[in-house]
This record gives sequence, structure tokens and C-alpha cells, in this order.
Amino acid sequence: MKVILLKDVPKIGRQYEVKEVSDGYAGNFLLPKKLAEQATREKIKKLETLRETQKTVHKEEQKSLELSLTKLLEEGGITISAPANEQGHLFRGVSVGDILEALDNKDVAIPEELIAQEHPFKEVGEHSVVISVGEDTYTLPIKVEAE
Repeated sequence: MKVILLKDVPKIGRQYEVKEVSDGYAGNFLLPKKLAEQATREKIKKLETLRETQKTVHKEEQKSLELSLTKLLEEGGITISAPANEQGHLFRGVSVGDILEALDNKDVAIPEELIAQEHPFKEVGEHSVVISVGEDTYTLPIKVEAE
């Protein structure tokens, strides 16, 4: 039976993909749990239209995000203040959540999954994170200061 996946299903496929599955699996699992719907010609045509619309929206969001990141890089990155001792050791590490909060204060909304941070920053000073937008990567400088 051909089905259109309404949600990501492990080992089967991702949302909005058309897949061929056994009748029993579709009838007993996918359809009752609303993970998929039976694929018809009309639904497949609607799906193709939806995909094109999503591609357009995704490209616009990506361009907006790239412009925001370029502006941030021109400004020299972001600064985060955190409590530290006299030697410059932070009492708690600066994580992706803190970076997102600092970006939000500059009116830049970046999805968390785009930010690559190997480990939390535990020292005062200059650091950086890599942000992947589409095929492009940006290295965002982050200055961590003691409060």
C-alpha cells in the first residue's frame, strides 16, 4: 500500500514522503496512529504543491538568517556576561542556551540545531561557535566577560 507519511517514522521515512509499506503495517499501525494516510493521486498532487511552497518559505527564511548573521559578524559578534572568579574561571559554563539568549537580545532568531558548540565555555575570553545555514557555515565570535 502506498502511504504519505504525516510524521517522521523511524526506519520508514520522513514527513511528507510517499512510501510503499505492507497493507498490515499501514492498516494496523500507521493509519490508526495518524502517522500516515493512504496515498491517492489527488493527495500526491497536493503534497507536491506543499513541498514547493515549503521550499520557497525555507529559502526566504534562510536568506533572512544569512543577512542577520552577516550583520552580526560585521558588528564583531556577541558578548555574554557570566559570573566568574578572579582567575577568569566561570562558575557555570556558557552553553548554546546562553548563546541563543544573547542572539535573541539582538533580535536574531537562530534554531538551536544550527549552532555547533563542542563544549560549554568555562573561561572568560574570546571564543567562537560555528553556525551552519544551508551549505554555508559562519564562525560567530563570542566574547565572554566576567559579571
